[in-house]
Amino acid sequence: YARAIALAPQPSPDLYFERARFLREVGRESAAIQVLDRGVARLGPLASLEELAIDIDLARKNYDGALARLDRVFPPGARQETRLVRRGEILVAAGRSREARETFERAQRAIEALPSRLRQTRAVQQLEGRVRSSLESLRVAGPEKEKTDAKS
Repeated sequence: YARAIALAPQPSPDLYFERARFLREVGRESAAIQVLDRGVARLGPLASLEELAIDIDLARKNYDGALARLDRVFPPGARQETRLVRRGEILVAAGRSREARETFERAQRAIEALPSRLRQTRAVQQLEGRVRSSLESLRVAGPEKEKTDAKS
């Protein structure tokens, strides 16, 4: 893949994606991130490359890096409900429950503000289900965390 990228006048995003995926599989996550960053630098911000980088950042517990990448994938002005749900999920993984709850609530409001024809799509309904499930998980986990904090 490295040779194909070097020789191609305009390498396809798939070459960067597959090389990074291979590097990740063999445990070379830092090298995989570098490949993805080079692909983004050369080809521009592509969701497929950034999503794989987000997954790698999450596996490495680089939550701030994952959040920064997410913001690059979804530019300001674009519909935000998908970005907000993914952001909430990253915040949950980072242990930032309060921020996650606020983010999921914003996602819920963004979904509710969509026109009916969009809210009825399978993708938006699934997204809304993820929001409800995440908010419920945070609600259930909240009192337990408060009990743990009270004991300290």
